[in-house]
Amino acid sequence: MKKLAILAGALALGLGACGQNNGLNIGQGFDMAAEVVGAAVSVKITPATATTGQITVATTKQPTIVFHARPQSMGFKLQSYTVQVLDKSGSSYQSQYQRQLGAIVLPGFICSTSATTLDSCQANLKEASNVATPVNGVALVIDEISRQIAIDCAAGACPTLKMNVVFNGVDDAGHVQSLLVSGVDLSATVSP
Repeated sequence: MKKLAILAGALALGLGACGQNNGLNIGQGFDMAAEVVGAAVSVKITPATATTGQITVATTKQPTIVFHARPQSMGFKLQSYTVQVLDKSGSSYQSQYQRQLGAIVLPGFICSTSATTLDSCQANLKEASNVATPVNGVALVIDEISRQIAIDCAAGACPTLKMNVVFNGVDDAGHVQSLLVSGVDLSATVSP
């Protein structure tokens, strides 16, 4: 009986070691980062005339969002995001806002058969890899922020802004996950 207990302990230690970065415990972790770049608001100001007042128009360029799954990471089902816009002093520029989002971020695997999607890939052909998943059509910069930027720029002081963005969702195992991207530049300029 004592030998059986020792054997069971040794087996448990051996199996535990299999999960220590040698790839045998595939897909059991969540190892992902998000990148948000290129957010901008361009303001065009048309001076007042004898018949019209000053006209201010803001054009918003939404940022590019890319999620980077590291090798063997589980995938991520995005459910929402929260944005906080800060001025150059670090104070809140406008109220923080949250929006719903439905998108799937791929896990850190590729199929060695290039013409095969990961969903239809045989398990023995899946390889751990860095995987980038772009997520398009997400309005991180909302109209209220663009309007306030236009007002400030028309008054002669375009603000220097940064965004903190938190993406919320669940991983492939159903665990709640959040990814923070802090200090994202939000460019505010006056166009000719």
